[in-house]
Amino acid sequence: MQVRVSAQRYITSIDSALVSEIERTSGDARINKVKKLVQYYVNTSPTNGERWIEEGINYSRSVKDEKTEADFMLLNGKICLIRSQYRDALDYYQKALLIYNKLKSENEIASCYNEIAYVSNYIGEFQKGLEYSYKAEKLATEIKDQINQADAFNNISISNYLLKDSLKAEQYYKKALALSKQIDYPIGLAAAYVHKSIYLFSAGQFDNGLEYAFMALDEYKRVDYRRGIAGTLENIALLYRKKKEFTKSLNYHNQSLEIKGQIGDKQGIAATYANIGLIYWDTNDREKAKIYFQKSYDLRYVLGDLRGLGVVSDFFSQLFEEEGNYKESLRYYKLYKTYQDTLFNEKKQIQINMLSAQYESEKKESQIKQLEADNALNKTIFYYLLIIAILAISVAILFGVLIQKNKKTNQILIRKNEQITEQKELLEKLNSELSLTNAEKDKLFAIIAHDLKSPFQSILGFSDIITTESDKLSKEEILNYFQLISESNNNLYELIENLLSWSLIKMGKLKINPEPFTPIDDINKIIRLYHGNLHEKNISVNLEASKEDHLNIDRNSFMIILRNLISNSIKYTKSGGSIDITAHKSDGVYELKVRDSGVGMSEEVIEDILSKDINSTSGTRGEKGTGFGLMICLEMIERNNGKLDISSTPGKGTEFKVIFNC
Repeated sequence: MQVRVSAQRYITSIDSALVSEIERTSGDARINKVKKLVQYYVNTSPTNGERWIEEGINYSRSVKDEKTEADFMLLNGKICLIRSQYRDALDYYQKALLIYNKLKSENEIASCYNEIAYVSNYIGEFQKGLEYSYKAEKLATEIKDQINQADAFNNISISNYLLKDSLKAEQYYKKALALSKQIDYPIGLAAAYVHKSIYLFSAGQFDNGLEYAFMALDEYKRVDYRRGIAGTLENIALLYRKKKEFTKSLNYHNQSLEIKGQIGDKQGIAATYANIGLIYWDTNDREKAKIYFQKSYDLRYVLGDLRGLGVVSDFFSQLFEEEGNYKESLRYYKLYKTYQDTLFNEKKQIQINMLSAQYESEKKESQIKQLEADNALNKTIFYYLLIIAILAISVAILFGVLIQKNKKTNQILIRKNEQITEQKELLEKLNSELSLTNAEKDKLFAIIAHDLKSPFQSILGFSDIITTESDKLSKEEILNYFQLISESNNNLYELIENLLSWSLIKMGKLKINPEPFTPIDDINKIIRLYHGNLHEKNISVNLEASKEDHLNIDRNSFMIILRNLISNSIKYTKSGGSIDITAHKSDGVYELKVRDSGVGMSEEVIEDILSKDINSTSGTRGEKGTGFGLMICLEMIERNNGKLDISSTPGKGTEFKVIFNC
């Protein structure tokens, strides 16, 4: 019977001289010591383990030691998990699993199964988590690997709890607890106690839940497993909050927060911020609640944690609703729905992938059934031929039955094939749509990647000159560099603004809310916004519009349209040129014209704009333009039931005419 307690799961202590010892060795001996050090850092300080992992992987590849390479990949997956990089963790586990399968390393295969199960549960793929947990349990039982067996029991328990099967969850919790006690496996014991405290928490038995949580904390402290300690401290804080013992709850949250900061568990930090915000909300300190909710939101935004962003947005919405600030409440509710919809779309993509796999599976199954039907038919005919020789009348009757049976079978197969064909056509349609979307995305990102470089290079280059040569530059030269940096910043800001608008359009999240307003106010506002650019290029603006005219469309869309049209005219108008803006309302139609004396454009370029084809060009002073600012204009105009006409002569200028029904 194999019991692997220290090598793969935890290390109770590492001599501080181990690092020095590593530096004095080389080859296989050094890498084995490096592996032990990384195993220790996984539990105590994941960030410190990253550079050693890179050395281990590079060395094992250089000497073609696949087993050691897989061991370091498995350890890297654990570090990614602690640092909230869940997809990266799964990727490293799968890579390690491929190598272990090739080498038939059964103990390590079971370990990979357990790690994949754990991460799958963590990211909400509970069925996948359960599948890998059972794989781990089956293999670990066969090879008598009790550590992996205990881990599998714990994973099966929590998977069933998440899938609402409380009976199986309790059954496997008891198995995990009994086996972990038998082999004195602290992490297995701690995990079982944690799961029990969670079940009691859900049942409202908070005192009993605290008892098991403190038992789990003691076990994790035995082996100095920092992530487990931090998570258990968080659970204790949540239980005290439910008991309305807010001071204790806040104390344990802060202890958890400190450890999570040490090990780099950013997702855990974001969750703790949100939970601290809930305590302040419970104690009517709404301002502090908002501060911690905002900290949680900002960190989750950086991590791309859509589920967490949705949760915090919902908290904000409810909090502002309590305060009577319905405008902010509605804003955060919309954010909450946006994140929920995005998660739904991700799940939808997963369903499409599953449908594709199901189609292939059903296709193979249909082929197998066809072969089975053919074999059965041949066998039946053989027996009927024997019967024909004995009893002719019986043969005639039985042959008729056989024909009827074949007809029914063929009808079933025809219907099945029709269903498969329909599914195939649906998949082909979806794949075609995805290909078009990806092509558009790839082209856009290629342009953005190119055009983002110039403002960044300008900002960095001119900043470096000011920093390193300020004592050699005159005041006028420094001011000129600052103006160039400001111009690059403005170009970068405009590019990002357009990119955000484009992303809202493509995600279908752009809300069109028509409202009556006076357009001349917004026109003047945009002109003032570009005052610096106009002054720098000595471009005059002539505005002809009536204060009496009103327009009833989405006002935000109008601002975006106007901003991009004026910005475009500034870019492509030479110094000393002019821009004429006219706007008037007549017979229920509002007409806006923006005409410049710029470089103009060809018919081919106009066709590209009206067909929403994106191309990158430069302005009269090298200003970068992706072309998708005008594409966004066209999208906004169409979504507000408007029309865009473009007339231009190369070298003489361009006129954009926008028409809306009032």
